[in-house]
This record gives sequence, C-alpha cells and structure tokens, in this order.
Amino acid sequence: MNEQKNGGRGQLLAGIILPSILIFALQFFVSYAGAFFLICLRAFGYDGGTYEDFFSSYLKTASSADFNVAVSLIYAAVGILLMGIWYKKSDALRGVIAKKDMVNPAALSGGAVLFALGIQLLSNYMIRLLSIAFPSWLAEYEMLTERMGFSEAATLPLVLYAVILAPICEELAYRGLTFRYGRSMMPFWPANIVQALLFAGMHMNPLQASYAFVLGLFLGYFAEKSGRLWVPVVLHMLFNVLGVFGGALFSAAGTPQMFFLLLFGAMVACYAGVRLLGRSFAEDAA
Repeated sequence: MNEQKNGGRGQLLAGIILPSILIFALQFFVSYAGAFFLICLRAFGYDGGTYEDFFSSYLKTASSADFNVAVSLIYAAVGILLMGIWYKKSDALRGVIAKKDMVNPAALSGGAVLFALGIQLLSNYMIRLLSIAFPSWLAEYEMLTERMGFSEAATLPLVLYAVILAPICEELAYRGLTFRYGRSMMPFWPANIVQALLFAGMHMNPLQASYAFVLGLFLGYFAEKSGRLWVPVVLHMLFNVLGVFGGALFSAAGTPQMFFLLLFGAMVACYAGVRLLGRSFAEDAA
C-alpha cells in the first residue's frame, strides 16, 4: 500500500516538474534544429566567397527577428500539440479543480480588460525599477526583445506567436498541467507558488521572470477560482496584446506627476479587475 502511495506521489511530482523540462527541451531542440536547417540551406545556395562571408551571412539571418519568430512559432505549435495531448489524456487531473458556474459574464469581460491593463502597467513599472537596480538585466531583456522584433512594428507572425500560440502553450504547461498536478497533492497556495516559480524560470532572463512570477500567481488564482483553463488563457492573451501594442500608453509617464498617476491607476485597475473576475463565478459551497 505504501509503495503504491509513494508511486502515486512520484507520478504527481513528475507531473509538476516534467512540463518545464519539456518546454526547455523543445526550445533547445527547435532552436538548434532551426540553426542546422539554416546552415544547410546556406550551404546549398553557396556560390563562392570566403568562410567569413558565409558565416557572417548565416549569423545575420540567425539573429534576425524573422528567423527567431519562425523558430518560436514552431516551438509553440509543437508545445501546444504535446501539452494538449497530455492534458486531455491525464486521468490524474480529472476533477482536481472543480468547475464553477459562470454567474456574471459582463463582470468577466470587464474584469478581464481591467486586470490585463493594470497588470501590464504594473509589469512595466517593475521593469523600470528593477532596471535601475540591475542594469545588466535590462541589457539582456532589450537584446531578447530586439531579437524577437518587439522593438519594431508588430508583424503578423509575431502577433500570432505572442498573442495566440505562446499563451495557449504556456497555460497548458503551467496552469493546465503543473498547477493541477500540484493541486492534487498540496493546498492552493503552495501549488500556486510552485507553478508561478517554474513559469518565471521558463522565461530564462531575470527581468522578464520577475513580472512573469507575479502574473503566474494571478493566473493560477483565476484557474482555481473558475475551474476553467480558458480563463487564464484569455487573460494571458490580453496581457500579451497590450505588451505588443501598448507601447505608447506605457511610455506616457513623462513627468513625475504622470508617473504616479499611471501607477495609481494601474493598481486600481488591477484590483478592480481581480474583484470583478472573482464575482464572475459562483463561490465554493460552504
């Protein structure tokens, strides 16, 4: 009996950790497979010149936003397929988080918009403050965003990845699998903190990980509150939409007065969004 119990706990622990390992493995494999394919493509079309010219041309393409977004699209699509199959097939997740009845769709819509706006604004303030304390984090973060093309006009592939595929893939991995496996063996808050930490670590740079941890805590809360995976998926999508298209709004704090006004507004919007979203679903029975 104890062996069966220990085996069950081992499977649950594996369910908590393995989604992150799979995410890292997918990113690594797709990145290097893309680099290998690019080298082969360049070699096939090689028409003379020095090795330095060949390698310089390869590096220019490999570091371009188009190439990095294409690799990211493939990674996210494969991740959705694998995580989706796992999520659908896992009997251990059945009934772990009870679905709540939706009682106020209007509050859900308004709350989602307010929360996404507020948390995106607060994330930008976190980036500013942490950048002052850790300038090297900012340099690493800016290099990442530049390689993905966020510093330029948004392209359709970038929007497809950042707004649709990445949120679905990440929510399946962390709120769909990691969080639910955690909830099957521990109370809400430990499970929520564990999945948020793993979600933050997946981003692999400290500046982005800092606000991803906070976002992950909220998304785990809404997954628990609603009992539905699509709720954190939609909130994650809205958060990323504002990240891609809201640059002018988030850089509007040109004076100290505007800075603190926007900060206060962000906290109010976030709080109001959380309250409205909480009221959108039936409370647990006493």
